[in-house]
Amino acid sequence: MTAVSARSSFDYYWHGPRLPNWDLRIQVTLDVMRYMINNSAPQLTNDDEIENIDVFQITRDVRKNRDRSTAWPIDKGIYQAHTIDTKSVDIDTTRFAGVGVGEDDLPSSPRAIGYEIVLGTAAMGALEPYATDTDRLCSIQPLFEGERIMLGLHGGVWLTGSPDTHRSFAGELSQRGQVRVITIDYRLAPEHPFPAQTHDTLIAYLYLLQQGYKPENIIVAGDSMGAHLSLVLTHLLRHMKIAEPGALVLLSPWADLA
Repeated sequence: MTAVSARSSFDYYWHGPRLPNWDLRIQVTLDVMRYMINNSAPQLTNDDEIENIDVFQITRDVRKNRDRSTAWPIDKGIYQAHTIDTKSVDIDTTRFAGVGVGEDDLPSSPRAIGYEIVLGTAAMGALEPYATDTDRLCSIQPLFEGERIMLGLHGGVWLTGSPDTHRSFAGELSQRGQVRVITIDYRLAPEHPFPAQTHDTLIAYLYLLQQGYKPENIIVAGDSMGAHLSLVLTHLLRHMKIAEPGALVLLSPWADLA
């Protein structure tokens, strides 16, 4: 992968961009993607052979090259991992009427959803009157009446990403918003097709409500596909007649499906 990036960069500076409006990042990214597809899929000669593409192998290659843990140094804040037992979250599936639930049968598929609570030093300072020890700050229960909390949804085109890869992103959100941020490890495609990601997001939101957070004090934030999920969650809550979050923070949202 490094060799591909190096060749692409050399070609860019030696011959110029392949298209006038391409910058270096676009050219290198497309060359890397082309390399990954060519090495993960058979050489196709016509559209009839498209079924031979190994989507799972391509996904594994993408994750191998994209999923990198992001550190959150102690001088910037703290974080702690937890899990949601989906059996503990009350979901009225009758409210799904009209939207369908796909292949993901919520009531009969109990599982654990991993999540992290991340705090920047600014959030720790703002919450100091209510808690000072790490375990209390990193617990899921509200620290005081009316506390705001942010539900962070990572991007990654539904194929990649996790709280581990977006820890610094969540930390910066916490730092700037001076709130605690919970990032969930929602299920990914293609192993878990739609609507698994939407359901995990819904469960996380209902979980926060069950902990005692008021809807108006919940901020849902996401980048790229995470921002798309934020919008989907809001529309789903509206359909289910469940109170919507107080605010959305959408960074480069995938919103235009035209």
